[in-house]
Amino acid sequence: MNKLKKIKNKFSIEGYKTINEGFKKAQKFYLLPLFISFLIVGAFYYYTDNNRKFELGLDINVNKYIYDDYYLNKKSFSEEINKLSRDIMLADTSRTKIDHKLKFGVITSNTDGRLSTIIFSNVVYGINLDKKKIEELFENILFRIDKDYKRTLVKKLESLKVADKFHVKEFIEKFNILYNDINNQDIIFEYKLNPYMVSTDNIMKARGMEMIILDENHFNYTYYIISKQPSLIKISIFVFIFSFLSVMILTGLYFTGKKFIT
Repeated sequence: MNKLKKIKNKFSIEGYKTINEGFKKAQKFYLLPLFISFLIVGAFYYYTDNNRKFELGLDINVNKYIYDDYYLNKKSFSEEINKLSRDIMLADTSRTKIDHKLKFGVITSNTDGRLSTIIFSNVVYGINLDKKKIEELFENILFRIDKDYKRTLVKKLESLKVADKFHVKEFIEKFNILYNDINNQDIIFEYKLNPYMVSTDNIMKARGMEMIILDENHFNYTYYIISKQPSLIKISIFVFIFSFLSVMILTGLYFTGKKFIT
């Protein structure tokens, strides 16, 4: 029994010496783990630096006073703006959207309360935040929402036909001046007095929509950073240390295993 115990102790001592020698030998080749660690950290930093994720909160604000003052159906108009905004965001094929892999979340709106604006909130996901490019994209999206939404209101005005001839001429002139940059020709539409459709409600709706169409600041936006990827320096240091130790351990195990085999 004592003899068996001595043999076990001998093997334990020998095994410990072999492992110790293997790891000591690995320390002489520290340049290899160091080189591999630099490669790993370099690859990690390059990839992560070019794929930094971020989340932005985007709020599109709409002047609410006109809807309240002219008794317009805020819910109906809000649903129209919501759908239009969503369609424009999804259909956008700009270079900024592609380069930054932008994705737009679900748009939520709030038409209630005493706020002076109807707010359409959205979350935007992407990589490599460039504020200047993002702002240019948001401004372009807002411009398209404003343009397309007001064109639909012109069509609604056509169906109401409650304006007199002089009023129509004045309105068209203002409308064309406002949209001179996006319309190469005058907007021509039927918008004239129809005694059978004239009512206080229709007149109020028409005047309200006219006010919206001629409101140059009907839409504006704000955005804020929800989260973005932290600094890579601390993470890179951790990755370097972890890589170096891992490679050193693997190198030590390699020499230890080689010693056991031979």
